[in-house]
Amino acid sequence: MEATVSDVRSQSRGGKYVIFCVGQDAKRIAEFREYTKANRFVCKELIGTYKAQREVSFIANKETFEKVSHWTVEEESLLMLDSAMHDGARPATLIFGGHETPIGMFRQCNQSEAMAQENWTLDPTTGSYYVCK
Repeated sequence: MEATVSDVRSQSRGGKYVIFCVGQDAKRIAEFREYTKANRFVCKELIGTYKAQREVSFIANKETFEKVSHWTVEEESLLMLDSAMHDGARPATLIFGGHETPIGMFRQCNQSEAMAQENWTLDPTTGSYYVCK
């Protein structure tokens, strides 16, 4: 039976997760979707902005990410999410150029709060927005 997830919060319960891109070329994104489907890897698709540029991204648990990480070799950065705190927020670390930089807590917010930030994440299936603060 194929695993499914309903939103970013349920996808990221327990354990560590990674938000990543595989590029912004529509063909490459479609190939990645097919690869994950064929291999039964659960990688939930997200929409967001990074450095104020809109992009398609994915979230996966750390174990799954390790199996698909070769798709990200040309990406500038990854967002690592640590285990959830009691309020559901997660410590977030940006991996950029081989360096790890803590960037606050990854937490759910409303659309207007997200749009006021340079970087935000949207789970398009639930309409839930997330930011790091």
